[in-house]
Amino acid sequence: GGAIPAGCDCVVRQEDVREEGTAIFVPFTSQPFENYCYAGEDIKKDTLLLAKGQRIRASQIAVLASEGHADVCVHRRVRIAVASTGDELLQPGEPLRPGKIYNSNLYLLAGRLKELGAEVTVVGSVPDDVERAAEVIASYADRVDLFLTSGGVSVGKKDIMHGVVPALGAERLFWRVCMKPGAPAIAYTRGRMLGIALSGNPFAAYATFELMARPAIARLAGETDVLMPRRRAVLSDA
Repeated sequence: GGAIPAGCDCVVRQEDVREEGTAIFVPFTSQPFENYCYAGEDIKKDTLLLAKGQRIRASQIAVLASEGHADVCVHRRVRIAVASTGDELLQPGEPLRPGKIYNSNLYLLAGRLKELGAEVTVVGSVPDDVERAAEVIASYADRVDLFLTSGGVSVGKKDIMHGVVPALGAERLFWRVCMKPGAPAIAYTRGRMLGIALSGNPFAAYATFELMARPAIARLAGETDVLMPRRRAVLSDA
């Protein structure tokens, strides 16, 4: 990475020469500008290093550092609260009882949110009670950008999110999407807070998170390229 001395126009690699006393033997003829890098070869003057809305990962950090940028203005981390609904939920470590299941969705979603760089508040389990659930969600309305829940979105008596949304004074954006699993997802807004309610089925919760919640979170973070890449595939067996 050193500068080329004045009057020289090529570089011979040290590993390509043979030492003979105080001299070296070069076993080939060097060509002008061999092993030579021009100034600006990596990044030319006035080149845009990073575009607005581009996520900064390790390679982007390296580019910024290589050009001497110690600081850069970024969007703040998205603030997200996450909870699961259901009287049947137990925390890992508690004794398993008949009619109960462990609250795996909470940790799936919280872990994925942290992977995405969000500032996560883990609320925990919320009972199948419309008023109580609405009270919990409302308490975060002015503190988070997104309230994410799993469970309570289908058509059963304990699918409370249909009652929670109006109890919050929120505007429902949609209920049910044309996909499987995860069709009964709900999205709503209350003031500046977005709410997304996913299915309680773990696989459905994960699928709808990746297809709906993840792009929304990316947009809230200021990113512009938020959708998953699409690929055309051919089934080997219909």
